[in-house]
Amino acid sequence: SQDLRFRRRFAFTLVELLVVIAIIGILVGLLLPAVQAARSAARRMSCSNNMKQLMLAVHNYESAYKSLPAPWSKTPDGKGWSMQARILPFVEEIALAEEIDFADGYGASTLSVDGDRIPVSSLRVPTLQCPSDPLDQPRIGSSGPEHYKLNYAANEGTWFVMDPHNPAMIGDGMFAPGRYLEFRDCLDGLSNTLAMAEVKG
Repeated sequence: SQDLRFRRRFAFTLVELLVVIAIIGILVGLLLPAVQAARSAARRMSCSNNMKQLMLAVHNYESAYKSLPAPWSKTPDGKGWSMQARILPFVEEIALAEEIDFADGYGASTLSVDGDRIPVSSLRVPTLQCPSDPLDQPRIGSSGPEHYKLNYAANEGTWFVMDPHNPAMIGDGMFAPGRYLEFRDCLDGLSNTLAMAEVKG
């Protein structure tokens, strides 16, 4: 009789088991928002760090070449390279930058990956991608991957859509096709002028 009571003392009833499961469920429910908030904060920090690295690269480019990089290079096929490609050596992507021929369009510069020739522009550069963008894939053309999207764009003007077939059409921003400005041309001061911004890829 005493042994039977001893064994019953360590048994769980169905009610007790359901209470334990409910408590665990509540704790998990409270923990998930905290985990999501921590992940979101980490992504924001990573995105902010990307912007900082890009602006340091622009400053180093201007210091090295005495002008800001061109926002777009004119090529025969109309697929010119962006300013983000020109600052690759300054974001620790020297090997990738050396594969680019700025005289040709971004589809012409290729490299070998696993025995296949793929466009350099279709490779992912982590500094140019926001970690919160869900569409983290290259753009696919008729012959395969063409170019990777960019989440950080250069300021080409207050209301400006670039027309590669009309070189006279340029914006009033710090980056404009055919116009190579320097930091001294920023009359409002660097701290009051937008250079780049985060955009949807």
